[in-house]
Amino acid sequence: MPAEIVRRFDEAVRRHRDLPALELAGETVTYADLGRRVNAVADRLAGAGPRVGVRVGKSLAGPVAYLGVLVSGRSAVPLSPQAPAGRLATMLAAAGITTVVTDTPWEHEGVEVVDASSPDSADGPNSADGPNSADGPNSADGPNSADGPNSADGPDGAARAESGTEAYVLFTSGSTGVPKGVCIPHPAVSAYVKHVVKRSELGPGCRITHNFELTFDPSVFDLLAGLTSGATLVLPEPHEAANPVAYATGRRITHWYSVPSVVSVARQMRLLAPGSMPTLVRSCFIGEPLTLEQARTWAAAAPGTVLENVYGPTELTVSCTEYVLPADTASWPAPGNGTVPIGDAYPHLEWCLVDDGAVVAGEGELCMRGVQRLTTYLDPADNAGRFFVIEDGVARGYDGPAPVPDGCWYRTGDRVRVADGLLVHIGRLDRQVKVRGFRIELGEVEQHVRGLAGIGDAAAVVADGALGKTIVAFYTGAERPAFELRAQLAAAMPAYMVPERLVRLADLPRNDRGKTDYRRLATLI
Repeated sequence: MPAEIVRRFDEAVRRHRDLPALELAGETVTYADLGRRVNAVADRLAGAGPRVGVRVGKSLAGPVAYLGVLVSGRSAVPLSPQAPAGRLATMLAAAGITTVVTDTPWEHEGVEVVDASSPDSADGPNSADGPNSADGPNSADGPNSADGPNSADGPDGAARAESGTEAYVLFTSGSTGVPKGVCIPHPAVSAYVKHVVKRSELGPGCRITHNFELTFDPSVFDLLAGLTSGATLVLPEPHEAANPVAYATGRRITHWYSVPSVVSVARQMRLLAPGSMPTLVRSCFIGEPLTLEQARTWAAAAPGTVLENVYGPTELTVSCTEYVLPADTASWPAPGNGTVPIGDAYPHLEWCLVDDGAVVAGEGELCMRGVQRLTTYLDPADNAGRFFVIEDGVARGYDGPAPVPDGCWYRTGDRVRVADGLLVHIGRLDRQVKVRGFRIELGEVEQHVRGLAGIGDAAAVVADGALGKTIVAFYTGAERPAFELRAQLAAAMPAYMVPERLVRLADLPRNDRGKTDYRRLATLI
């Protein structure tokens, strides 16, 4: 049997064949054409291993490659085309990837490359006019359609469409300096997509943004919620990526989805004039706290929009809590920290608050369980300390084998409080931060800085800038030009992790226990 998300996509292709699925730079791809392209990629993956890398930028090839991997019955592992070679090699080895779908020339020893840059192989067996095309014998209306003898439910359907339990693996920053792989199962994706499609009222006629790289899990909403509902995924052109008004209004966007820092950048550029985005009917923000000030600015610029704040770590499949702000701004809540509440958990998930190992009522670490929870990290050793069971009101850590049992709770590492029946995000319990929505372990930044020639010790903190949070790294040892250090760091880690500033100190400040005093460092910014 194919995975539920694959069946949903097949149904969308059959029901909405002539409707636009993808749009970019004047080119429109219908659902029928998208189905052809996706099947062509899936067919080219015959013989690939259980996990396939997807190394594609924000182009028409991105959704095609990602869906092609899922339709082939394999797990998708997004890889950034800008990832440094060493980091990329680490991820390929960790996930056991031997095949990568890409849209740019690329070579890596021991890895087979599948081209996703062209719609089909022009003269090959998977071409648009060949036997696997939408109008050929394997089309949705032909004998090999979903209802025909070779459908996924028929005797030969398992040959290509049968899926394992894992839908995708996303790598996040790891506190040890090694990227951490998060394995998300198909049931989690299905539950998430089913909920957000209904919640967001997605369907034919909806035009949704594509603001996220495939390596950032909110892109799952764009690809899997959007393209299984009959909506049109509208990819931004380069000049639109930094101008939400040009993107939303010029492309007649109805559903906006981005990190809140987009609002701060646009406001700094004086782009968000009142009423400037009249086509928006729903706006959703994720990835970092949404401030009330940002929300007011956006609501004024898009007066007809429903404004929603959602929250969720990668481990809980994109998002797991939601809150819609009232249409009347006078009725908005006003938590003391100036942020929009993250609301309540999705109805098919459970949450509790834990503090000092006990379940508490008012404020504590947010812990969740349910169908959207990951079953394991790629390296089971990373499961340690992240899951627990509750016995007589006491949280006891789970240290058993993977996969982690369904009844275990996942520790988010986020401290929240309950205010007027709503969850309000307070901050992190560890040194993990969000910068422009990207999850970053400051410990990993420090390890890379320490690894540079002539550097002694290093410590990283987060500073508030005019356009959002930035990373500042302090180091000891030989003084080096900041541009030189940044260039070397960019060769070892993603650009979003490279510190905005690097400051040399004779010694790092220490607290009375001899540990780095991060509070004092923050005062030096």
